[in-house]
Order: sequence, then structure tokens, then C-alpha cells
Amino acid sequence: MTSELNSAKAALLVELDKIDSALNAHNKTHRDAGIAEVRQLMAKHGLVMSEISASASAKASKPAAAAKYINARGQTWAGRGKRPTWLRQALAAGEKMEHFKISL
Repeated sequence: MTSELNSAKAALLVELDKIDSALNAHNKTHRDAGIAEVRQLMAKHGLVMSEISASASAKASKPAAAAKYINARGQTWAGRGKRPTWLRQALAAGEKMEHFKISL
């Protein structure tokens, strides 16, 4: 009985290898076709990878916020996020926000 189970197991493993190989070949074919299609579209539109990379375009498209507050030492704050230490200390010492406001 054990030898029958071992034979059945071996036969199933052979079939599994065949199915796995067929699946890998199918995926590679479709992947290669997709890559070829993307390359063709890029060539058609004159694009290069750096132009369509999400990380490159996200960094390039978001400029830094302009400073709205400045102290005598030239330290600035755009008015976004947590107040910098220099501004918190000045406000705690009795200074007013308007004192640091950059006038246009």
C-alpha cells in the first residue's frame, strides 16, 4: 500500500511540475507582450522612463512652500506643520507672530 501511495505521489508531482512549467511559460509570454506594448507606446509618444516614473515626477512637481515668517538670524518657517523651536521660544518670551511675518 505504501508503494502505491509513493507511486501516486510521484505521478502527481510530475503533473504538478508540468502545470507549473506551463503556467510560467504563459505568464512570461503575456509579460513579454505587455513590456513590448509599453515600449511601443513609449516610442510612439517619445517618452523615456524618467518621465513616467512616479517617484521622479512627484518630487519634481511639488515646489517648497514660500517662507512666511523669519527671525533676525534668517531662520524661516512657511507656516505649515509644527512651529520651529526658534518661533516657539520667541512666542513664549512674549514676542508676537506679527513681528516675524514677512511682508510682501
